[in-house]
Amino acid sequence: LCPAGTFSSLVGANSSSLCSSCPSGMWSSAGSTRCEPMWSSRWGHSALVFSDGMSVLLSGGLSLSSSSLLSDVWRSSDGGVSWSLLEGSSNWSARHSHAMVAMSSSSLLLCGGVAGSGDRNDVWRSLDGGLTWVLVVQSASWSSRSGHSLVFVSSSGSVVLIGGGSSGSSQGDVWSSLDGGVSWVQLLSGSFFLIRSCNSVSDTYNLILMGQAPFLSVLFGPQRLPTLQA
Repeated sequence: LCPAGTFSSLVGANSSSLCSSCPSGMWSSAGSTRCEPMWSSRWGHSALVFSDGMSVLLSGGLSLSSSSLLSDVWRSSDGGVSWSLLEGSSNWSARHSHAMVAMSSSSLLLCGGVAGSGDRNDVWRSLDGGLTWVLVVQSASWSSRSGHSLVFVSSSGSVVLIGGGSSGSSQGDVWSSLDGGVSWVQLLSGSFFLIRSCNSVSDTYNLILMGQAPFLSVLFGPQRLPTLQA
């Protein structure tokens, strides 16, 4: 529930429902009385919100109806009320549990995930808001993985990759790129923290990592603050 007058949206992990909170705090579908966006039900997809707060991009995942991997890209410019298909079949291979990040209103990165026979460590970039994609690196310095997180740090212009997992093992490492994903430098080793997958929030100076329960790790620059029990 959200305070009166606030807005938030949900892109379902196990359905295609996307809902917004009405002023009374009750949940209703965005723009109609039913939750039926045009993109199919899926999980393991990646979604991001652009800096304008209203433009949303959704990509890939695993279809709930056919159990097939997806490589479609959808964009909404009105907070999730309506959606347009940008790429019916992107240049990157169909996958789930990958990560995306927006470096600007048009420049995006997509990395890793589960595709074909296993986890990937490739890097793809779009310079037109997700319409077209080009391969930046076939095999990045960081190991193949899925369930990881990407965040853009505006103060340095860097992209940070955090955690993830591969073949049942957790990754606790942190990598950074200053050239749009071409080259990567390891900031922290795999023993820094143990999380299989995580969400991240970035402002100019901080990274907040919300790991798979029951741990919450907080980083300030390169320094680790105490791990808190949830």
